[in-house]
Order: sequence, then structure tokens, then C-alpha cells
Amino acid sequence: MAILGMRYKRFRNILTLLLVLLFPALLTVDYAYQSFIVEPDSVVVKNGMFTVTDSFSDGKSLGLKGEAEFYWNQLLTPAALAADTAKRDGYLKIPGLWNGVEVDGRKLEGKGYATIRFWLKLSPNRCYGLKLKEFESAYSLWIDGKLRAQCGKVAKSAGEMVPCWARRDVYFVSSNRPTEVVIQISNFHHWKGGPEDTIILGRARDILNLKSLQEGVGYFIFGIFLVMSLYHLVLFLYRKTDRSALLFSLFCFTIMVRLLTTGEKLILKMLPGIDWVVAVRIEYLSYIISPPLLLHFIQQMYPQLFSKGVLRISYLLAGMFTLLVIAAPSTIFTYTPIAYQVIIFISGIYVFYVLFKAAMEKLENSFVFLFSYCFFFILLVNDILFYNRVLDTSFLSPLGVFVMIFSQSMVLSKKTSVAFREVEVLTARLQRYNRELESKIEERTQEIRLQKMEIEAQADVLLEVNGQLTRMGHLKNALMAMIVHDLKNPLNMVLNYSKDDRITSAGKQMHGLVQNILDIQKYDNDKMVLYKRRVEVGMVLSKAIFSVNYLAYQKGVRIVNRIPAGLILEVDEDVLERIFINLLTNALKYSPINSDVILESRLEHDYCLFEVVDSGPGIPEDKICIVFNQYESYDERMLGRIKPSGLGLAFCKMAVDAHDGEIGFTAKDGGGSIFWFKIPALEVPVLGELQPEILEQTMPFAPVFEQPGELDLFKANLSLLLGMQVHEVSRIRKVLNEPRFQSNPSYQEWMQSLLESIWGGNDYRYQKILEETKVQLGRMSACH
Repeated sequence: MAILGMRYKRFRNILTLLLVLLFPALLTVDYAYQSFIVEPDSVVVKNGMFTVTDSFSDGKSLGLKGEAEFYWNQLLTPAALAADTAKRDGYLKIPGLWNGVEVDGRKLEGKGYATIRFWLKLSPNRCYGLKLKEFESAYSLWIDGKLRAQCGKVAKSAGEMVPCWARRDVYFVSSNRPTEVVIQISNFHHWKGGPEDTIILGRARDILNLKSLQEGVGYFIFGIFLVMSLYHLVLFLYRKTDRSALLFSLFCFTIMVRLLTTGEKLILKMLPGIDWVVAVRIEYLSYIISPPLLLHFIQQMYPQLFSKGVLRISYLLAGMFTLLVIAAPSTIFTYTPIAYQVIIFISGIYVFYVLFKAAMEKLENSFVFLFSYCFFFILLVNDILFYNRVLDTSFLSPLGVFVMIFSQSMVLSKKTSVAFREVEVLTARLQRYNRELESKIEERTQEIRLQKMEIEAQADVLLEVNGQLTRMGHLKNALMAMIVHDLKNPLNMVLNYSKDDRITSAGKQMHGLVQNILDIQKYDNDKMVLYKRRVEVGMVLSKAIFSVNYLAYQKGVRIVNRIPAGLILEVDEDVLERIFINLLTNALKYSPINSDVILESRLEHDYCLFEVVDSGPGIPEDKICIVFNQYESYDERMLGRIKPSGLGLAFCKMAVDAHDGEIGFTAKDGGGSIFWFKIPALEVPVLGELQPEILEQTMPFAPVFEQPGELDLFKANLSLLLGMQVHEVSRIRKVLNEPRFQSNPSYQEWMQSLLESIWGGNDYRYQKILEETKVQLGRMSACH
């Protein structure tokens, strides 16, 4: 049932559309009929004599067709013709042109002048009328020897002739004898010459009624075009995104202008003094401009089906013909319709194809446009055939546009009604939503009040907790400052009185950590205070390298110093030393065993750049942003026996910023990181010759044995150790714990070095100590 209902609704809409469009179509057909009012058996002229047998009782008019006497290059009056001295050049077909007529063995062109004559056999003592359309392009008409009509000035040269475009109605009373009609015609401004259009004969009242009807309908359609043009223009001004409204407005305007310059020539009544050439140019321009506007309008309606290339070509051709009409004389540009009508016909076929395809795809309003366009296209073909004298009708394409405008108005009315209906539905829906929303808002407001009360209670609790946290933070800072301050004195005692390198190295690391904590705590909110002076960077770097020497020794890492000697900068010496110590310590922590840490420097503009290059695992991408943060480390794993504190790099950033410098790091190709910082150089530093200094730990000497047999036993144990790997800790310790050697201080020192390489898992150093010891024992044996 739903499907049947949809089909019935569709059928009803189509039937309504056809009935509504039937009115303008019938009006157009009636106007077309009244325009040419030609009976199928129109009066035929034979040898210049028209015999009218119809009594005109039905109020109809007749079109005169046949032959008239033709006098070429002669402007003859009725009196001159009555003297029978003029030479007749045969008969001219009317309506028709003298173009191509053969006179004295040559075919005539449009330029020239002539006289034609014919007679009308009419019922006597009745009032008749002749309706004359435009001749190309001036004429004078006599009836029974009396001058009854003039259009322009007939002359034998272009300079004397005045072209005219007006239509004339002539009224006369018939007599018992045939009525003589003499017409002088001259043309030097148009490519066509002669009585081109049909002369209408009828009762005087019928001719008068016909003229009134045609002018009335013409003004009516003109008013419709004007209103629709302004209406669509206003639509575009209020909604400039809809370019189709502007294009349809311009199209209606051009058709309106063409209506003024064709048919009853209403433009001559509105502008009586308009020049003939100007009027003809206006007619031709409206004829040329309207096709691309129609194509553009259809392209805007159905862009997915319309080719933009066709639109561009139509505008290009229209532009070329427009320039020709504007610039060329009338004897040339009047030929343009002959060629342009081919373009119009092809464009019309293409538009029909697009609309037919749109209708097949059931696009919006496609059926309405297709129906109205079919009617318009039929009248367009009529205009083309009428222009080429195939049909003796009139220019009717404005009436086809009238039907298109009517259909467009229907579409707009439909869109407006649908829009209003949607607005009404949306308004009702919005009102319902508003009522529901008000109810929800009331419920939500009550919930918010309860949540507000809960939040206020929680805020009081948080305020109290925040006060406690603040007090605890102050207590933590005070406690940390006290602990760090109290640690400094014991650490100084350890550093000053310890003779064990391991203890000294660990003490230095702890002292640096304590100092970092103090400085970060002190300068957390304020800029670090510096005591700058001119310092040789090499001396500062030597002290820094010495501070981390034991750590490098433990991991078997070489420190390669490529910073040239003689580099002098204005810095805080102690702060710069700690920057180097922290960066070197960081590099040593993450460097693999038996690798290199490289120190380099270079000048960049007004800065001196330092780089610390290691071969470590690099920095994970998700940790890059926390490298220089306090108490945060980008690797929380234990690296050997060293765990990062997250303070060294934070201090470096603080110290470099205090020097108005920059600090950062980059990933090194093949693995590892490059930590760099640069400090301003107030003057160009003096760089000495680059002589890289490589700090590599020396191997311990072999133990000294004084008791007999100890050296041989040690050599035997050394052979056993050379056959073991560094991870065989139990076997190695069993060999090293020989009771006979425990009281020998030199052996204890040698054993401690070997154990440190074992604890660090440094197989390279383990093997190197054993090999070096073997070489030293060989030398000692040779000396003895």
C-alpha cells in the first residue's frame, strides 16, 4: 500500500505539472497563431495580380504570397509606372529577397534599390488594411497612386538613404477596380534586400485588433521578463552563493531585450529616436549573449552532468561574435546570425542531452526543466527556420523562455513551500526540545547544587591538606639543607685523609652530588650567582678529568681530550669544572666497557661550543623531555654499581643558563649521544694547535716476591688465571686466595686491581692485566 501511495502521489504531481504548464503553452500557441494569421490557402499572386475570394467574414486575415512586378535599380512612382515607359525586370517572389535573383545575366546582392508592384482584387467599397513588417532597410508605399506609408528614406546611394526598422499599418477603401500597390525599397546597410516578411491583408478592424493584440501580448511578456529578471537578481543579492539565480536573471534580461528588438519592435516605441544601426546591434548582441548564459545556468543546476569545456567554448565563441558585432559595419556583422545559428542549434541539442540525462537519473526538478525546455527548443528551431525563410512565421523563442520562466517559478514556489514546511516541522520539534531541555536543565541544576556543596566540602579538606603539604615541604627543604650541610665536613675528612683511590673517587662523587643538591636547592627560584674571570679551559678540564679518573679506570673507558690548549674564556671556574665533571660522569655511566668518551670544541659565531661524545645506548624518545629535569633520570636501571641521581644534568642546565649559554644533546650516528653546551665568547678565543690527549689507565706492576719458591708459585697461578674467563668468579677467587701471598702488600694491590676488573665484568681489562703481568715477570727474570 505504501508503494501504491508513493506512485499515486508521483502521478498526481506530474499531472498537476502538466496541467499548470498547459496554460502558458496554450497562450504561446495562441499568440503564435495571432502573430502570423496565415491561412493554408493564402492569397496567391500570379503575374502581379492578387485575387481575394474570401469575404473575411470569420475575422481572419490573409498573408499575401506570390509574384510581384520587379524593377531593379529603378525608384518608380505610380505615375511613372502608368506611363508604361519603365523596363520591367521580371517578377519577384513575395515574401522574399532579391538576393540571388538573376537580372540581365547576373545574380543580385543585397545592396541596391528597386520598385515592386502588384494589384489586389477586393470586394468594392470596403475598408481594408495592410500590415507591413520591416523591409531591409527603407521603403515607401503607394496605394492607388497615393503615398500611404514611409519607413526611413529611400535613395539610390548609401549616403542619402536613411534605414528604418519600424512596422507600418496601412488602411484604404477598395473600389470597383483592382487596387494598385507600389513599393519602393532601397538597402545599403544589410546583407539582405527586399520584402522579406509576409504582408498581412484583412479588414481594417481585424488588422487594428491584430496590432493591438500583438503589442499587448508583447508588453505582457516583456513585463514578465522584467519582473523575473529583477526577482532573480534580488534572490542573488540576498544569497550570493546561488549563482544560478544571477545567471537566470541575466538570461531573462537578454531575452527581454531581444523581445524589444524583434516582433513589433517595442524598442522603437520606447526609444523613438534610436539609431537603426544601434538597434540592430542590440538585437544581435542579445541573440549572441543568451546561449552561453543558458548553458551556464544549466551547468549550475547540474554540474555533475555538464562539461565545463563546452561552457568555456560557448563563452569564447560568444565573445568573438560580440566583438564582431560591436566593431564591424552593419554590412558585415549582419551576416553573423547565419553562422551563429549553427552554434545555437548545437548548444540546444547539448542542453537537451544534459536535461534528458538528468531526468533519467531522477535529479531534482529535472523533469520540469526537461518539459519546459522541449517547448522552448521547438520554438528555437522555429526561429532558426524562420530566419532562413524555411517557415513564414515569426520570432517565437521569447515565448518559449516564458514557459521556462513559468516552470522556474514553479520550482521556486515548490522550494519555498517545502522550506516553509520544514521550518514549521523544525519549529515544532525545537519547541518540544526546548521543553525537554528546560526539564533537564532543572534536574541538572539540582544535581549541580548538590555537587557544589560536595566540592566546597572537599575544597576545605584539600585546603587543610595543602597546608600540611606546604609545612612538610618546608620541613623537607630544611631537613635536606641540614643533612647536606652536615655531610660536607665528613666528606672533606674522607677526601683529605683517605689514601685509597676507590674511597677517594666515591667521596668525590658524593661531594659533587651534595654540592649539586645545595646549588639546586639554593638557586631553584633565583638565577645562579657567578664569579667570572678569565680562565684557561684546559686547566679546568684537566681537573675535571682527574676527578672522574677512577670511574673511567673502573670501566676501562678512554677519555680522549681533543680540546686545544690555550683556550681562554671569561667564566666561573668552579662552575665550569663541575659542568665538565657532571657531563663526563654522565657519559662514563652510560658508556660500555672499553669504549671512548671524546671531548671536542669549536667556535660558532660569538660562542664557544663544547661536546661530550659517548657510545652509550642513547636516550629513548619518551625520555627526551625529562633529561634536564631535577630528580629525574632517563634510565632508572643500575649501570654497574652506579645509579643516576637526576641532579647532575639539571645542575648543568642551570649553570649554562647562568652563563647566558645553551645546552642540549643529539643522537650520534651508530649509537650513543652527544651532549653539548656553548658559552658566549666576549672576544675571539686564542686556540692552540690541536693535540689530542688520551687518558688511558696504566696497568699495575707485578707483585714483588722475596721468599724462595713464591715467584714460581705465582707464575703457576698466573698460568691458571690466563686460562679462565672473567665470569668464572669462584675459580678465580680460589686461585687468588693463596694463603702464602696474603701478607705481601704488592700482591694485595695487584689482586685488588684484578678483582675490580672482575666486578665490572671487564674481560678486556682482566686479560690485559694478566698479559702485562706476565710480560713484567719475564723482564724481572731476565734482569736476575
